Amino acid sequence: MTWGSFVSSLIVAVVVAWLTHYLILNREAKKETRDLNYLALRLAFVLEKFAVDCAGMISDAVLHDDSRGSAGKVHVRLPELGEYPVEADYAMLDQNLLAQALAFRLEIDTGNNGVSFLGEVAHDDDQDGECRNQCARLGLKALNLSQAFTERYELAPFNLNVNLWDFKRVLNDQFERYRKSQLPSSNDTL
Repeated sequence: MTWGSFVSSLIVAVVVAWLTHYLILNREAKKETRDLNYLALRLAFVLEKFAVDCAGMISDAVLHDDSRGSAGKVHVRLPELGEYPVEADYAMLDQNLLAQALAFRLEIDTGNNGVSFLGEVAHDDDQDGECRNQCARLGLKALNLSQAFTERYELAPFNLNVNLWDFKRVLNDQFERYRKSQLPSSNDTL
C-alpha cells in the first residue's frame, strides 16, 4: 500500500464517518421535532376538550333554567381536565407554555374551591352562577392556551364543527354576562 492510497482511503473513511454521523443527527433531530409536535398536539387537545366540556356545562345549565328544571342540569363543579401525557419529555417544550399548562390545573382547583365556598355560604343559584362564570373564564383560558400551543409549534388548528353548536360563542357569551355583572352600576358609589 502506498502513501497515496493510504491517504485517499483515510479521506474516504473520514468522509463516510462524517456523513453517517450527520445523517444520524439529522434523523434524531427530525424524530425529536416530531415527538415535540406530538406532545404539543396532545396538550392542545386536552385543553380544547376542557373548553368544550365547560361550554357543555354552561349550555346544560341554561337549558335547565329555560325548561324550569325539566331538562338540563345545574352544575356545582367544573369539568375534569384530562390527564396530560405521562411518558413525554416536557423539557423540550417552550417553558412559558409549559408553566401555563401546569399551572392551569391549579386554577381549576381554585375555581372549584370558589364554587364550593359559595355553596356553603350563599344560595344555590349563586353557586350555579359562579360555576358557569368559572366555566366561561377557564374554558376561554384553556382555549387560548390550546391555540398558543398550536401556533407555537405550527400545528393545524382543530376545526371542530361549530355549525351545530358553537362552543366558543357559548363561552364568550357567558363570559360577557359575567364581565358585565362585575361592572359597577350607576347606583354604586365609590
